[in-house]
Amino acid sequence: MIMKIDPHIWQRPELQDALADQDFQMIFDYLTRHENLSQHQLAKLLGRSQSQISEIMSGRKVQMYDVLVDFAKRLSIPRGSLGVAFYQDLERERGVDGGGKEDESVERRRLLADGTAAVFGGTLYGIDSIAELILPAKYLASTSAHIGIRDVERVRAVTAFSRWLDSHHGGGSCADLLCSQLASFDSLLNAIVQDKIRAALFCAVGDAYLVAARARAELDNPRAARALLSKGLALAKEAGDRSLIATILVNVAHLYGRHGDTDDGLKFSQLSEMAMPNGLSAADAMINMAWLYGKLGDSEQANKYMDNARGSYEKYRTDGRVAPWLASFNTYGPNGLVEATYRELAEHDSTFLDPAVTASLNALPSQPSNQHGWSIVALSRAAELHLKAGELTEGLRLAEQTVRTVGVLWVVGSHTRAILTVGLAGALNSYPDSTAADLAQQLSLLAV
Repeated sequence: MIMKIDPHIWQRPELQDALADQDFQMIFDYLTRHENLSQHQLAKLLGRSQSQISEIMSGRKVQMYDVLVDFAKRLSIPRGSLGVAFYQDLERERGVDGGGKEDESVERRRLLADGTAAVFGGTLYGIDSIAELILPAKYLASTSAHIGIRDVERVRAVTAFSRWLDSHHGGGSCADLLCSQLASFDSLLNAIVQDKIRAALFCAVGDAYLVAARARAELDNPRAARALLSKGLALAKEAGDRSLIATILVNVAHLYGRHGDTDDGLKFSQLSEMAMPNGLSAADAMINMAWLYGKLGDSEQANKYMDNARGSYEKYRTDGRVAPWLASFNTYGPNGLVEATYRELAEHDSTFLDPAVTASLNALPSQPSNQHGWSIVALSRAAELHLKAGELTEGLRLAEQTVRTVGVLWVVGSHTRAILTVGLAGALNSYPDSTAADLAQQLSLLAV
């Protein structure tokens, strides 16, 4: 009879680093020394030959996703500790382990390691299919053995339509659509394909993962967003597309900044700039760094990176060779994050409030009725800043326009909801004015 491993041993502090690093040489050594397992017993437990176990104990790395999952199951290792968890597993582990802090730490460390490997060269974790991590089983699909450019164009078309859905009907609107497509996209990756088409395919699917990640982030699921970004990063590296690598990294940085991890956000922004030091992706990295330094109240660094970003945008914005996904993650180019940077600085120094108001006007869309979804944030921020600056008439006008625009959205994501119900509604409620109070009430009803 094959023995079973007590799952409680994996909570021991001396094993945490080995689990996070997927260091099975150390893990097997620990089991043989402290749990009295022989190589033969390990081989039977893991369904491998004794020679394979011996190779791992001599330093051979275990990197294949499916093997990691199988080892975790057979050794009763919590999958989150190895960075290969299903999200329902992570939720269960959070309840058992008192908050899942170790899983969160492992995920962040692994994503940072993957970002560094993508920029400087090296092996990324999770290059195998991870569709089962994010998609219900009913969406898993098979595909034909041979893939051509038409299949690539299909992926691009679905991704482009998904972007349009989010921009027009509210961030997160495309989540269900991509949920029904990502598994089939993922299945294309293992088909027989010419090298040139293969690179285009990996790039197109990587871009789809990026759009899906942004939708999940808007729906307040940062862990799913990180997993999707991690897969997109692996695909971009496999395709050799440093532009997409840089764009994904700056989206990771923005995600971390939104969730209060400014230091890690700066690391990913710097990696993004290193991935492609010229072009719009570098400008995105710079303006994102300006925003993150603004959150820290560092006006000198914030202004420096804003100036650098402006120069890069002016130089590269009209370059017809730039791929569509190199547009800044803020729909209105650098202006939105310039406003965000000044707004963050104003939290530390009120003298930055006037520049924030000016920047908010520059960030407004020229035709907001044609861009319902992403015009919401720009309108709301402009209204909020005008109200904070004491400009009640203009602030109320912009707030009324925001309310009208919110009313036509299909989806109001959690990030947008916070901007509306905390930022703008808070500014409206600071005025003893019946119109302001009524608008704040309307926002609370609409942003659900």
